[in-house]
Amino acid sequence: MRLFLLAGVLLSVPVAGADKTFSVEAQVGAVKFVDSDTHFAIGGAIGLPLSRRWSFKPEFLYLNESAEHDDLVFLPNLNFDFVGPGHRVRPFVTVAPGILWYRENYPHFQQTSTDFFLSGGGGAKIFLTDHLYIAPQIRTGVELHVGFTVAVGYEWGR
Repeated sequence: MRLFLLAGVLLSVPVAGADKTFSVEAQVGAVKFVDSDTHFAIGGAIGLPLSRRWSFKPEFLYLNESAEHDDLVFLPNLNFDFVGPGHRVRPFVTVAPGILWYRENYPHFQQTSTDFFLSGGGGAKIFLTDHLYIAPQIRTGVELHVGFTVAVGYEWGR
């Protein structure tokens, strides 16, 4: 776990010559796991540049299925933008190995577990102004799931 966190910190340091932008996002959406009902998803992320097209975007998601079941997900995303900064529409792909914390409440006890979580997909940042954007995204991965989120974000330094 310490090695995983250290890798995240090291990847978050922009490389020399990287675009001087960073972003903050709030997300909402739904995630459907193959073995359970659809989860409501809400979360946030911070985008940190690695180069003009590569970025590191650590993301936390809270997934709620019911009052008895919820999950927390940490995804240290690696994103690739198909076009560089300055475009109004910026399609991207993303991949992340992550961690899923699971909680299930039963009448007389609570079950929790931590599982490996791998997720990848694609979407697009659509700029409404020079800094404000929306970003619809679709993902899939292991724990087998399909998720759709829409982020509202703000990018500095563009």
